[in-house]
Amino acid sequence: MSLIQELKSRYPVHGFEQDPVSGVIKFTHNDMEITDPFVTDCARFECLPTMEYHITMDDARRIFEHNLPLEATYGPGPQA
Repeated sequence: MSLIQELKSRYPVHGFEQDPVSGVIKFTHNDMEITDPFVTDCARFECLPTMEYHITMDDARRIFEHNLPLEATYGPGPQA
């Protein structure tokens, strides 16, 4: 099972998606697209994904590590 499939299965209310062009994994929180789960939805503060988004630290790390090289190629997500 791919990472995006695992996340969709584990967190159905988060609305996980994968951008078809860049491959960046994102989800919606407070009407904001989140591509870095270690940053608040306003993109001004660091946060604990377990408290802010109710996802595990392991899943947050996997999302971050997946997106990091893609954002370096395609630019930061909408929260930057």
